[in-house]
Amino acid sequence: MDEQNQNLPPSAPPVAPGAPPPVATPLEPQPPGGPAQMADLTTLTIWMIVCVIVTYGFSIISQAISLSRFVVPQILEMGAKPAPVHVGFQFFGSAGACIAAPASIAAAVLWFIWLYKSAKNLTFLPEGGYPYSAGLTFGLMFVPLFNIYWLWRVLTQEADALLRARAARSMHPGNLPRVRPLMIGYLIGIVVAFVVAIGMMVMLLSTAISQAIRAGEAMNPEEFIPGFMTYGLIFGAVMFIVNTAVTICQYLSIWYITVAMRDIKQSG
Repeated sequence: MDEQNQNLPPSAPPVAPGAPPPVATPLEPQPPGGPAQMADLTTLTIWMIVCVIVTYGFSIISQAISLSRFVVPQILEMGAKPAPVHVGFQFFGSAGACIAAPASIAAAVLWFIWLYKSAKNLTFLPEGGYPYSAGLTFGLMFVPLFNIYWLWRVLTQEADALLRARAARSMHPGNLPRVRPLMIGYLIGIVVAFVVAIGMMVMLLSTAISQAIRAGEAMNPEEFIPGFMTYGLIFGAVMFIVNTAVTICQYLSIWYITVAMRDIKQSG
């Protein structure tokens, strides 16, 4: 009995005298998973950010050419005729618009791929913590208006899950603690954009009505085009600044989450 018991692992019960030796039970196969199975999204994220930068760059150039040709002459009361623009600038503006459109589409496609794969990556973390499936994460992003909140929810929850995973591995949190403040700034920017848009519409309507009443006749668009153009220029500048800030908050958060996933994958 002593020899049989010596060959057993410490956790196994002792063998009674005269009993046959126990048969080893094969271990059940473990389901595949673990951080090593996570997809590295670094290259995808870099291409996505490049497409966003290209979109913004050429959009700015095209808008600047349009402002210099149409808006500025109206503000300076130079008449409704567009100011002449060098043919080279016209070509560059048209080419910029042609490049910005596919770049914007590519950025959107890469963003949805990243969204699905990032949520899928978190299912390989043994610590868990991310409460949504990849399909739900992807699908709810197509719900109008709700997707504004959903983007904030998804990125903050992913950052929190990665923070727990890094803490379990005694890894430095890196830039993950910055994701939640960045996404709060994203929400604030969205609210500001809505307020500015509503205020702009109210200002334009009140200006048109007041000028029509003051003239005592039907509204003549040529009389208040400069005012409309001025408001439009201010509105466009404010919305561009707000939209840029919102985009920076979003893609910085995406980059921080991508880097954290890559580090956890490499740590095994």
